[in-house]
Amino acid sequence: MANYAVISRTPVDYLPVAHEVQRVLVVDNELLLDEGGVEQSQRGVDWLKWLLNVDAVQTSYTSSIRHRYASPGMLYYDQLDIFIEARPYPSWTLDASGNWQPPMPMPDDGKEYEWNEETNSWI
Repeated sequence: MANYAVISRTPVDYLPVAHEVQRVLVVDNELLLDEGGVEQSQRGVDWLKWLLNVDAVQTSYTSSIRHRYASPGMLYYDQLDIFIEARPYPSWTLDASGNWQPPMPMPDDGKEYEWNEETNSWI
């Protein structure tokens, strides 16, 4: 079975090259086989478009494609062709690897901290 993330057609407002994952659907591998018996991911995308009129991107439980397994609420980031978590705070920015970074690094002193968006600091 192959897994496909159904993504919104409208980009998220804070990251115009990302689309929210709405749900994950399972497609039978038989539907992905081309005439030569080779799996083609695009066949699943095309089938879901035909059947449900949705935009979809394949995802994998093993995270072997697109960085991590997609789940509802995550984002598909077009530029890097990966799934990323939704932005945790408005002040955080996305790095080149698709990870959200705070304006300042969390202190590395062994204590537990929580990000405070009001003060833009770790408390």
